[in-house]
Amino acid sequence: MKHVKTNIDILPPELALRIFGLLPKSSATCLGLTCPRLYSCLKKQHPEPICLMCHECFRSRCGQFIGSYCIMTTDPLCWEPQKWERPRNHKEVLATRIMEWMGPQYTLMIMRIRSREERYIFVHSNVYDCSTVEIAWDGFRGEYIRYLETRYNDWACAAFDNQVCIHDPGFRSRLPKPYNKGDSWYAEAMATIKDDIIRFDNVEDWSSFWHNFDVVGENKDTFDLWCEEFSLEQMHDGIKLLGL
Repeated sequence: MKHVKTNIDILPPELALRIFGLLPKSSATCLGLTCPRLYSCLKKQHPEPICLMCHECFRSRCGQFIGSYCIMTTDPLCWEPQKWERPRNHKEVLATRIMEWMGPQYTLMIMRIRSREERYIFVHSNVYDCSTVEIAWDGFRGEYIRYLETRYNDWACAAFDNQVCIHDPGFRSRLPKPYNKGDSWYAEAMATIKDDIIRFDNVEDWSSFWHNFDVVGENKDTFDLWCEEFSLEQMHDGIKLLGL
């Protein structure tokens, strides 16, 4: 058979999809970011959002890749993955692999969520001080980053199940995800909190659950007004039940 030179960009779609199916998710993402055609192949293979914590690790004794998201294994001979710990021979997470590809317009930032979990995000240069290669914590830029971190922390702390890692595909929160929502997230989050009253038997339990969230602290007057309104409604319903 005659060998013909070619490149991956002009391969038939079924062959390109086969290649993406064989690659670990982190490598597949890096390949998919090279051009629009390969990106469409990546999204056909992985239509869900791809976590920046995704990584490639060593192979287990059965020959399979260990690790995805933030679940990592510290011992090559260990069968059970252990959360929150970085293995000795762990390769870089996806976020650091594509950091240079993003260019100087963005920088990689690691946010601490729920004190124990890390979330990798890329921050636009308008909130980043490129001249000092440091996060600018003073002034408007620092405030923007601080509020971004508190939004994600509220989202993580409002989980349906606090035992589920935020990078797990099954993670669900009672609050909307802050991604790409900016300041509009606050109004949406507060509306969600107000509607959540139906989950509780009384106003005190509802208030106790939400009062420590940063979004409530930023909207304390509104939250206190709701507490008064709900308390009056509850009192009115109680009077009706008593037939008074």
